[in-house]
Amino acid sequence: MQSEKNLEYGNFCEDIAEEISSRVRKAELSGIPAWRMIIDLGIEFSKSMEQNIDILVGLPNIREQLAKTSLAASHAPILIGPSRKRFLGEICERSAAADRDAATVASITAGILGGANIVRVQCEAQFRCG
Repeated sequence: MQSEKNLEYGNFCEDIAEEISSRVRKAELSGIPAWRMIIDLGIEFSKSMEQNIDILVGLPNIREQLAKTSLAASHAPILIGPSRKRFLGEICERSAAADRDAATVASITAGILGGANIVRVQCEAQFRCG
């Protein structure tokens, strides 16, 4: 997914907001009301490390851009899922996902402060069956 072609954006936050607005419109035309949608900004999917950081820092701008094209989308809850992602490992120089918990906490905090409503995290747990 992270080919050079897929990483090309103009104004990154505006492009993300435009793509989301387009998807919201398609979903609404398919009969899904906007009030039932959650917007996942796709952290790390076809994005560079810098673009993932731009999403976390630019959440207010993304929401503002959404409001210009879709009132419904501008009020939809935003989900972020940076938990233990590779870009965090690049930032803090931790190759093992299990060593990225502090970076996960920092990125989630930045996202919440920027307006994210829902966070998705990964946790390690051992379960015993039987």
